[in-house]
Amino acid sequence: MTEVLEEESLPVPFATSTLGEYGNMLPIGILTEDGQLHKEFTFRELNWDEEDEIDRIRNSKKGPGDHPARLVTSVLAHMLSQWGGNSRFHTAPLDSRIRAIETAFMEDVLYAWVAFRIQELDPVYTVTIKECVSCEREYNWTTDLNDLEVKVAQSVPEHHVFKLSREISHGPSEVDRVSIGCPRWNGVTSIDYNARKKGFATIKRGILMGAIHHVFDHRTPETVHALSPSIRRRIRKVDMERMTAIPDSGLFPRADMTFHMSCPHCQASLETSLDWTWDFFFGSASLSSTATS
Repeated sequence: MTEVLEEESLPVPFATSTLGEYGNMLPIGILTEDGQLHKEFTFRELNWDEEDEIDRIRNSKKGPGDHPARLVTSVLAHMLSQWGGNSRFHTAPLDSRIRAIETAFMEDVLYAWVAFRIQELDPVYTVTIKECVSCEREYNWTTDLNDLEVKVAQSVPEHHVFKLSREISHGPSEVDRVSIGCPRWNGVTSIDYNARKKGFATIKRGILMGAIHHVFDHRTPETVHALSPSIRRRIRKVDMERMTAIPDSGLFPRADMTFHMSCPHCQASLETSLDWTWDFFFGSASLSSTATS
């Protein structure tokens, strides 16, 4: 592990591809006990009956409701037939399938989600920009989802150790370091969907939650501990900001769900994020000029 005390230039452990070139292989993969990364995934066919079942799951008492990330988890858990090294994924208990998706890397989950959309609908993705930032005119923009850039890990991604500015006492432990790696999907599902509308900080904290894999006690440096809620709540603001910069720095493979476009009227540049919510992404709106940004 590399101790990260401040921003450093470290080797980039991944290659660049596109979704169309890479196909049905996870960019990072599922790490098994033998230390191997398994990347294969396949889906069952989404038909009328399956969509009815997804609606039932969504609206059930313990269902994800309108939380977009938890709904992604539920749909993938229901529709995947193979996930990583498990070729009989669809036969596992539902709780086990959900846990497997939750603990997977964020890039893998989003990549599989886009691949599922391409398989069941089309690679065409259309959005209507209601108002250009420059000329204020409306325009439609269409792209091919197969062109999305993908960061592909060549080996197990390295964790990087961050030294906290101040130790955190937790019972008999004195936490002084945090292990940060590729963000996991459970950080995204932990975000309060209503709170996220109030500011970007909520999303940032959720992604950071998924990126913190372990914490260390300086008195037992070889032992790793889980990040408990009581430790998390006491992480200083300065450490939060510095740790957030590590996943954002390009050290880890990470899904890029943004598009760059130009206004056809004035050629002004715009960057917009992919709307991967179930109702839009898997609806007719994202296939036609009736889409909304």
